[in-house]
Amino acid sequence: MTADTVDRLALQIPTMQQWVPPLQRNGKGPSAKQLQWCLDPRRAAMFGGAAGGGKSVGQLCSALMFVDQPHYRCLIARETLAELTEPNALIDMAHQWLDDTTASWAKLDRTWTFPSGAKIVFGYLAEHNVQRYLGSQWHAIFLDECTEIDPTAARELRTRLRRVKGDTIPLRFRVSTNPGGTHHAWWKKHYVDRGLLVRSFMSDNPGLDADEYRITLREATTASRFAQLADGDWDSVAHEGASWDPKDIIFVPAPDPSRIMRYVVGVDTSASASETADECGILLGAELLDGTLVVLEDHSHRARPAAWSAAVSDLSRRYTADVVVEGNLSGAAHHSGLFAADGAMLDRPHVSGSKQSRHVVTAIRCRRGEVVFAEGLRGGPLVEQMVTWVPPSSGARRRGGSPDRIDALVMLVHLGDGATSLATA
Repeated sequence: MTADTVDRLALQIPTMQQWVPPLQRNGKGPSAKQLQWCLDPRRAAMFGGAAGGGKSVGQLCSALMFVDQPHYRCLIARETLAELTEPNALIDMAHQWLDDTTASWAKLDRTWTFPSGAKIVFGYLAEHNVQRYLGSQWHAIFLDECTEIDPTAARELRTRLRRVKGDTIPLRFRVSTNPGGTHHAWWKKHYVDRGLLVRSFMSDNPGLDADEYRITLREATTASRFAQLADGDWDSVAHEGASWDPKDIIFVPAPDPSRIMRYVVGVDTSASASETADECGILLGAELLDGTLVVLEDHSHRARPAAWSAAVSDLSRRYTADVVVEGNLSGAAHHSGLFAADGAMLDRPHVSGSKQSRHVVTAIRCRRGEVVFAEGLRGGPLVEQMVTWVPPSSGARRRGGSPDRIDALVMLVHLGDGATSLATA
């Protein structure tokens, strides 16, 4: 996008203000940071930082900028329907702004239609609902609390951002969030670290009692979560209840082959390749002569037993790697035809106890520096899962599916111990 885009966006600010009655009543426009967000000329950008920074208001303001254009189509989405419809969320906010205007609301379709014919659709992406939005083309897509949204769904949605020749409405892919969330690491890597972030802080929201809110956050959260919510700290990623703290994950260069005693493949199986199935966790590691276990590669993916068995067996052949997989399996995974290469061992330990107890034992090994990780895994889905997955037994609602990669790590560490059964804390 060019300077012409900035000019085009600036021309639409009066249109946006026309549809925001609270701004008219107060005699104010958006805050300086919200106006910066509305005028951002980039095709893709993130509005993120501290809680209370005015991100949701900024998103809705930006979405309203082109509702005077008859063919304008905009999607505003969250991960779940419950999050979309809860009090003071975006649908509720839109009603507060638009109920007394000439725009009309269609409850069944969750769509606002404006006198021009422009439409803003509210949607949710969980439970494969993302599919219903892929048959349309959109001028603008806004994702709220994007760190809880699967990046695969977000990338697929972005492919529907398009317009016809001669259309002058800028195409915009806009996401907003606080640090933290199930997919924190991916969004940080692809947006924050690439300079696509417009940072917002409590001080950017003139209507917020920031001092009082900071007190509330400090009393209600852990130190790590406080740093995320109060200060917008993207480098603080540990979740309360997660077994790993980021500082306990040590990254190292790939080891010299002369230091490697043996290679190991840890597997957490899956029985289906359906879109709702868990992935098969597959990790390649190397046990060094000094006893350190280095996790080298993450080959986890969603596949049928025959396919992931072939992938595991191929890894075993390439590295003459031992394979460890849970022995007390059920269903199709028992008959997957899994095998280890000639000269390698196939171990099927019996697993007992809770996931959390097994994770804690493995996390302690990491904390001691006995299990380390290759640099290439930094910021990837394995590390993201380690610091964000919270077991349901800790009292938190389960988010983000099964910890397939962590369970594969547990298998990997077990074989590195040379144990015959998997002990739990």
